[in-house]
Amino acid sequence: MKKNSVLLQSIFFVFLVMIMSWDIGCASSKESPDKTQTEAWNIIIRQKIIGEDIKNKIVYVSIKPLKPGQKIKTWKEAYIIPQNFQKTWVFFIDDQPNANWEHKCRYIFFDAVNGKYRVIKAHTPPISMNNMKRIFP
Repeated sequence: MKKNSVLLQSIFFVFLVMIMSWDIGCASSKESPDKTQTEAWNIIIRQKIIGEDIKNKIVYVSIKPLKPGQKIKTWKEAYIIPQNFQKTWVFFIDDQPNANWEHKCRYIFFDAVNGKYRVIKAHTPPISMNNMKRIFP
């Protein structure tokens, strides 16, 4: 009788471990949370989206993610967040920080949900830098 009890306990334990492992596997297969500013920036650096050498550049990022259709207004143009981007971090890269405007700069739209990005070559900064913060250097 005692052997049967030990056998049942062992089977129950194995069954319990299997259920817990399945539950952990399901939890890890859920969508990952949205990327933070820092995570998005690290991806941009790791994938060399800006390029090899960033030491002579200044980079800003939007304070909060923007929604599809929102505009980034510059001195001469407005860039629209793509409709297929869900929550977009906007990075502004000043490629020649010691030069007077108008000079090369870029905007990177980075979708915090799926990691898609779009690089836009430009020549003027955003009208409102109040909605951005400097992150590099």
